[in-house]
Amino acid sequence: MFGHATAPWGERPPSPEFLLEYLITISVASVLVGFAFKMATSPSDLLAACGVALAKVQRTATEIERKTFHIAGLLVPIIHQGMLAAGFDNMVCVQICVAITVVGWVMDLLRIRFPTGIVARNWPLAKLLRAHEKSQLTGGCYFSLGCTLTIAFRRATRSACHRRAPPRPSRRAPMQAATAPDPPVPTPV
Repeated sequence: MFGHATAPWGERPPSPEFLLEYLITISVASVLVGFAFKMATSPSDLLAACGVALAKVQRTATEIERKTFHIAGLLVPIIHQGMLAAGFDNMVCVQICVAITVVGWVMDLLRIRFPTGIVARNWPLAKLLRAHEKSQLTGGCYFSLGCTLTIAFRRATRSACHRRAPPRPSRRAPMQAATAPDPPVPTPV
């Protein structure tokens, strides 16, 4: 009873193809919702029609725009799953994810260190940063770091799905040769 752990997904883990399709579906759906929100003639009316209380419409409108930071955070796992699905080695995927994470961290650190510099002036969605976020790292840095560390320190499921591992030796005694035993010799009575 104790010590017997089960995987959170049941009997077998989801395939890399499923994970990639799932991440892409979430991303595309989020982009479409964001696009519909931006293209609406009156985003407030759209939110009110969706059942948002009028007192919360302005705050909700701002938060929808802010969620684009979170969608950008899916870049690391989408690239990883896409490359695994395309047949790349996990180590190459890890190296690319590390590069993306390092670039994100460097840009965010430059934005903080040089608030009047070119990076800070051209920061995407800078108008959506809250007052305290203007002087500290964004959550995207920590999210991409977490994704990258998870990808780097776990084994790739792609190799397990497409390369058959040799069968494990059994703990039972080795089987005898599959020859039929000699029939018993009749004894005279």
